[in-house]
Amino acid sequence: MNIYLFSHFCLDEEEFPDLILYEHFINHYLNLGIKSKHFHIIPCGTGTHHANAASFKKINKQYKIKNIRLVKKQHDLKKCFEAYNKWRATINRQHWIVKVDLDEFNTYGEFESVYDCANWLQDNNYTAVRGEMMDCISQDNILNPVQPLENIFLQFPKQAKITLHLLNQNHYKVLLTKPYIELIWGHHNTLHETQDVHPKTFESDFLTFHFKWTDKLLKRCKQNLRTEDHELYSGFQNQIIKTKKIIKNNKLDVIIY
Repeated sequence: MNIYLFSHFCLDEEEFPDLILYEHFINHYLNLGIKSKHFHIIPCGTGTHHANAASFKKINKQYKIKNIRLVKKQHDLKKCFEAYNKWRATINRQHWIVKVDLDEFNTYGEFESVYDCANWLQDNNYTAVRGEMMDCISQDNILNPVQPLENIFLQFPKQAKITLHLLNQNHYKVLLTKPYIELIWGHHNTLHETQDVHPKTFESDFLTFHFKWTDKLLKRCKQNLRTEDHELYSGFQNQIIKTKKIIKNNKLDVIIY
């Protein structure tokens, strides 16, 4: 049994891709037991944004991540999603997939590794596990840049369910799934069963820690830039954040206990 990781993100300059966060992301999932040879990363915007693409390739070479498909067109998340579905169709049914965004750091409760969790799910006939999103914020609520060396959980130690309580968005996430199980966009849940597929999801108290509240979000908000493809996803966009008026003077203007 293998566990594969899949993620995609934009390298466009105007999306302010955070390659420092990407290295934290890689190390987090390596520490959970996923092998670098089982990482599958799809960046888009590589056709015009060569500097970020070069830095991205350098990081992957350092961590021996080779399973990469470059999507040249910027914002082409449709193409990324198609690539994901095509790729997962090649994965044997005995294996598992962790599908995550760059700013999502999954944890698996009492299980020390994601493999321990997968074995338990397998033994109990589950095909997926779902948990909740926990937003991570700096101690002073300022949207700080991610630093390369310090533990990211220490950089953003405060935790709150901003996505749920302030933005009123779906905060559930599928943290681990069989490759033949289809997920809704944003991997918030599995799709309904079909004649041949019968999903059985374990509803857990596991958390995926969400490192969205950084200087990169602030830059997007200031320039009124989108964070997702409007045709695919209309939920967690900068306009919603602006409408809620929760960011003022470079910090989150909310009370977090």
